[in-house]
Amino acid sequence: MKALSIHADNGAAIMAGEKTDEFRSWQTDYRGDLLICTSVKPCGAQYLHGHAVGVVELADIVRDGAYDFVWKLRRPRLIVPFSVKGKLHLYEVEAPITYWDFSLDGAAASTAAGRYRLWAAALAERGLIRK
Repeated sequence: MKALSIHADNGAAIMAGEKTDEFRSWQTDYRGDLLICTSVKPCGAQYLHGHAVGVVELADIVRDGAYDFVWKLRRPRLIVPFSVKGKLHLYEVEAPITYWDFSLDGAAASTAAGRYRLWAAALAERGLIRK
């Protein structure tokens, strides 16, 4: 699957549905599912660093000014995280993707933000992040 490395705080915002635009200085012709991987650069103990955290759809890329491109992201889907060594630009990750199961979480899982809170709480319970 095509993957993109991103700072962990931005990855969290994307997976919570709070960040749908990602600004890049480059573009790609690729459209479709994109694995969001967090960088190892620390930005807070409440974030998971150096892991694949979810899948989004790269729906479009539009030019913003003379130098930047806005990547339009939608449909965030959280996964069972796994360790990934990040790279620059898009790269391939050959690993089985297991989507997080929210089937028993009811109304709390009805929004991307709600699903992210449940997911983060489960990771905190396992000692992977701090709440």
